Amino acid sequence: MSVRKLVTSTLTPTGVPVRFMFYDGKPEDTYITFFSYSETASLNSDDEEAMTGTYIQVDLWTKSPEDYGRLETEIKERMKAAGFTRRSQFDQYEQETGIYHKVARFYISIKN
Repeated sequence: MSVRKLVTSTLTPTGVPVRFMFYDGKPEDTYITFFSYSETASLNSDDEEAMTGTYIQVDLWTKSPEDYGRLETEIKERMKAAGFTRRSQFDQYEQETGIYHKVARFYISIKN
């Protein structure tokens, strides 16, 4: 399974739209976007890449403080259960649009 499919299948049960790179729906909706910001060989064997490490950024966007709190916890739990390690996270608030924005970064190493 590709990392993109793994993230999508891991976060789809949250009940909000999950999209790779960008979301083109209504801006007032709650949604999740994600992308890979780095890929690297995490294990080489006999001059071949045996495992690939992928760093993923997951962005939660919502106008609802209630959804924000619930979903930030659910994202962390679901990603951990799928084998990802959380690397960092931070909060942002988009004043112009009134959107709460959680940025969470994860890492996974997958056998090739």
